[in-house]
Amino acid sequence: MSYVFQSMLIDSMRQYAMIAAEEYLSKGSSDGEWAQRESLQAESDAELAEDVLCVWTLDDMDSNALRRAFAELRTRLLAS
Repeated sequence: MSYVFQSMLIDSMRQYAMIAAEEYLSKGSSDGEWAQRESLQAESDAELAEDVLCVWTLDDMDSNALRRAFAELRTRLLAS
């Protein structure tokens, strides 16, 4: 199954969730890593996933995949 996010064709749910999570945290690249770290420290992965689903209409998004994407970003951004 393929997904579309911001006119981009995406092949897997994992990739779809990661792109959505990165886009949400970066706010369209206007926020740097510092601001992204602040968001990750302020909210849990589940809260961030819920925020994304409330802000954007992503009817085909798997909320568990989105939570895992935020967990991966948390590990990558807070470890550096």
